[in-house]
Amino acid sequence: MRYLKYPKTLFSSLLGLMLCLSIAYAAESLSNDVRGWLPTKRLIDHGNPAKLRVQMLPSSSRRLGEIMQIKITSPEVGYLFLLDINSAGELTRIFPNQYTEQRMEKGFIKAGQTVIIPDENYGFDFKAIKPIGKGLLVAFLIEEEFVDGVVLSKEFESLNRTQTHATLEQLNHYLNEMLETDESIGRSVRWSIATLDYEILD
Repeated sequence: MRYLKYPKTLFSSLLGLMLCLSIAYAAESLSNDVRGWLPTKRLIDHGNPAKLRVQMLPSSSRRLGEIMQIKITSPEVGYLFLLDINSAGELTRIFPNQYTEQRMEKGFIKAGQTVIIPDENYGFDFKAIKPIGKGLLVAFLIEEEFVDGVVLSKEFESLNRTQTHATLEQLNHYLNEMLETDESIGRSVRWSIATLDYEILD
């Protein structure tokens, strides 16, 4: 067997790179800022060609117990999904859910449609609850119905911090790789992402 000899400087550089990557991954896992997570960055980098817009009403800063609504507008038709990642890194799928499933099957919305969550059909209000701190709303608009097993599964409705990170990785892989190479329609599937930072105050 023949062994190749590498310069010590190259070995040191590779070792240093591996150490830096390990530290970066550890820092990412411990970070409380969801935007600092690599899966979040990769998703957001995709862009928003559909000009999807997310708002929190009456403002994106709410105190504990205050009522709020989420308003989403889209100039284009597609399947809408809205996720909330709170300051503890816990993920909740807000739309579609058990309250919207019958009225808006699988999150389908028309071009120019505005979605208010919750509206009068929900039968309850959204109130700001703990944990306090900064959170992130993430909205996806996907042109085709290719998301059943990933975004609509019951297990996806509410996830803890560890599961959130893994799920965002899965979403990133699905949207950026699987949909981009989908062969059933002969082209890549168009999708958009829009985000909104919000804060819950004590």
